[in-house]
Amino acid sequence: MEGEEPDPENTEKVGELIGKLHRIMKNFTGELPVRDKYFFIERYLEIMRIKKYDKVDAFKEYGDELWEKIKNLPRGYCHCDLYRGNIHQDSSGILRVMDFDTSCIAFPMYDVALFCNDTNWYNFEYDGYEKSKVRLEQFLKGYLKYYSLSREEIAAFYDMIAVYHFQLQATIMEVYGYDCVGVDYFDKQYDWLIKWKEQCKAMNKL
Repeated sequence: MEGEEPDPENTEKVGELIGKLHRIMKNFTGELPVRDKYFFIERYLEIMRIKKYDKVDAFKEYGDELWEKIKNLPRGYCHCDLYRGNIHQDSSGILRVMDFDTSCIAFPMYDVALFCNDTNWYNFEYDGYEKSKVRLEQFLKGYLKYYSLSREEIAAFYDMIAVYHFQLQATIMEVYGYDCVGVDYFDKQYDWLIKWKEQCKAMNKL
């Protein structure tokens, strides 16, 4: 499909598009897989155990903490892979959502978090928190016109970004094989998550 990732100034329009998608799919009567803790958290831990990674218990502790925070959030249609590369803007400005193969029943807020995530995936950068916050604010201006979110869902935004690191890493390793990364990569991810956890905790105190 022709096109490229939407320009930052179109974040509000993307919010409208995803709000419409979630509203339409609320009435979907077909069957979709239900994604739960195993998909989002435990697959990654399972792979670490197979790889005999020595910090798996530390990952588990944070994963359990994250799941406790999000497990009771509203469920509904979730694209589940809504990073910005899966929304294309063509030369006429039309926005299209692509790649629906991970669609499921899970957390609509997870889609919001993936699109608005403005952190660096591999190298932790402290300004990623604020950049993601700004992107979320713009996105919600459009999204909330068509689909409502509770205060608890919006507050879970930063936890969802951490959950994304568990979920996507497991998916990548399932696709490319468990040997596609080594101990150094796991260590780097652990460092990223701990710094993110500490930053979120500090920002919540402000």
